[in-house]
Amino acid sequence: MEKKLKIIYLGHLENNKVRDSDEDIRDALEALGHEVIGLDDRTFTIKDVLEIKKPDMFLFHKGGVMGNAENFNITLQRLAVIIQNLREMHKGKCKCVFWYPDKVWGNRDDWMRTFTPMVDAGFLVDATWLRRHNVANLFPLVQGVAPFDLEAGKFNRRYAADIAFVGGTYGIRQVFVEQMKEAYGKKFRVFNDLWEQKWRDACASIKLMVAPMYPADDFYWSVRLQRTLGAGQAILHPRLQGMKDLGFIDGKHYLGYSSWNEFRVKINEAIKPENAESLIRIGKAGQEFVHANFTYKQQLEKLINKVYE
Repeated sequence: MEKKLKIIYLGHLENNKVRDSDEDIRDALEALGHEVIGLDDRTFTIKDVLEIKKPDMFLFHKGGVMGNAENFNITLQRLAVIIQNLREMHKGKCKCVFWYPDKVWGNRDDWMRTFTPMVDAGFLVDATWLRRHNVANLFPLVQGVAPFDLEAGKFNRRYAADIAFVGGTYGIRQVFVEQMKEAYGKKFRVFNDLWEQKWRDACASIKLMVAPMYPADDFYWSVRLQRTLGAGQAILHPRLQGMKDLGFIDGKHYLGYSSWNEFRVKINEAIKPENAESLIRIGKAGQEFVHANFTYKQQLEKLINKVYE
């Protein structure tokens, strides 16, 4: 789209302990030439949004809606009031759009059912939910990578390991982590969420990144895949139909598995010294593929073009 937009962007934009992907999205919108008025979705007020003159788009993720039961309905209604007022004040000229970055379950389902009828378009990384509900104004759009994700990291002994998992250990993941520790001992490391240089250095210091099956399904997976490949690191990841549909090729861009037994076989083979060059080659091919198709600039271009088609 050639027109440059004035975009109200609601996200995690201020006082982040580590850089948030919402900051990458803001920067990508600006790199595309759009004017971005960024508001932090943890501290904004209704007035902050409504006093902005002549916006072309209101873009948000969760819109400041808090997940806990006490505040969920209050913050849900606040966002609904904002959307209703934007539509009335600007007579439909301000497009209201969300890009929901998580799996839709629990009260997130209530969130989706509330705002889907209110917006011009919604974009989901959880294409499984989308397929089940088949709503005309909802579209699949996976998260992207920022420019720094595509830069090479440096080996750091602090992160050195044969096998690593990055992320929180909740739900069934706790079982996964315990099984991995039992099977591989000190060869396996778990890191909390990493960002920027730490992420790249961790990827440059391990042989293989692994992703558990939970909570992935055929058309949902986390941005861990794109970020790991963006850093040039080979990843063993669930083999999913949605990934295949987007062009990810098992054995070329990543290593895939469909069962715990296959997972174990793939790991044991991958970490053999004689397969080191093969992992490097897969990591490089994955990086080139992600760089060519899934930067935040590219994903936001897709979003904006869809909204204005």
